[in-house]
Amino acid sequence: MNFIEEIKKSIYGPAFYQDLKNNSTKSSVGYFFKLSCLLALLSTFVFSIISIPVFIKATDQESIDSIIETFPKELTLTIQAGHLSTNVPEPYVIKLPDIFGSKFITATSSKEMSELEKSPIGNPAITLNQKNASNTVENLVVIATQADPNISAIDQILTTYKSHILVTATDIISRDSNGKITVQSLSNFPNTSINQDKFREFANKIRPLLKFIVPIGIPFIFLAFLIYFNLNLLFAFLLAIFVQLLGKIFKWGLTYRQSYAATLHSMTLGILIVFGMNLITSFVPLALFLPPFVFSIITLLIVYINLRESTVPTKVEGAI
Repeated sequence: MNFIEEIKKSIYGPAFYQDLKNNSTKSSVGYFFKLSCLLALLSTFVFSIISIPVFIKATDQESIDSIIETFPKELTLTIQAGHLSTNVPEPYVIKLPDIFGSKFITATSSKEMSELEKSPIGNPAITLNQKNASNTVENLVVIATQADPNISAIDQILTTYKSHILVTATDIISRDSNGKITVQSLSNFPNTSINQDKFREFANKIRPLLKFIVPIGIPFIFLAFLIYFNLNLLFAFLLAIFVQLLGKIFKWGLTYRQSYAATLHSMTLGILIVFGMNLITSFVPLALFLPPFVFSIITLLIVYINLRESTVPTKVEGAI
């Protein structure tokens, strides 16, 4: 039986499921591993055709020069014993480069600056009216070494300045799209001084290495997808218990090993559905998600449909 035919019969093939009782568990594990390899390969291909053009564009000469120019000429950052200091008035905003596709603002009006000075950076009392604030990211980084360290003040600052990264005297604070705050202490950084010239020197050193990221990264991406799909081998141990319970209820006469083998094949449809959802969300901005209990129900239904007319099997010597 070829692999495609085995996939089809794993979704619907009562006679095939009858034969599983007399086959070794190794053959079912081997089938599942081949299925995982196929889906990992397809996932890597889709990820590559979407991500590689973006990566190439983001690392070409023009984009890197644009990123370098994002670092202001007048700015010098100095880290000494885990504390940051600057040579510019604060709060200081580094704008988001054009390559990120967001609004690129070249100046802040005097009225806005007057309001921003009343924000939690200079005063714990929040006086800035934020009712029209949005989650639009316009600024790459906000530097404010005098910022109030409490979470509500940090959230207010990031919203005010339309950024997701705040650098204080002692920490780098980021906020993800879900509002989760992450703090990275500057105490882990070596003593250093950074300005645009040093930033350009660093960028020029790593630029020749960027061309190796894609060929080196793709095998690791494939491996990550392969691990992701093969984690279901562990989940199958749990589902096999429920398959065996169904077997006892409907008198299918399944041992636990036979239940595990049947589970691996019956998971095929659910895994293909998950793969399809991931594929759709790669091209369309939809939040598709298959809850584990739905996946489990689909798996158990496939087992029931294929084994409902099963009889108690005859034990075969040597089968495992």
